[in-house]
Amino acid sequence: MLIIISYTIGGLWSSAILGLAVITGPLFGLGLWLGSKLFGKASDELFRKICYTLIAISALVSLPLFDGMIR
Repeated sequence: MLIIISYTIGGLWSSAILGLAVITGPLFGLGLWLGSKLFGKASDELFRKICYTLIAISALVSLPLFDGMIR
């Protein structure tokens, strides 16, 4: 809710931002729901491996090498 207020005050709403929100919002919600259902079912080792994998993927995707493909 706070981000909605901040974007509105800052005049940052655009069709591109709204489009991304419509696409990523449900995916984010699905991830939260799935994570809450699986919380406590995975071992500490598996949890760490999943986290490290997500961090590595984030680091790779954010490399400048891929700017041409993503943008």
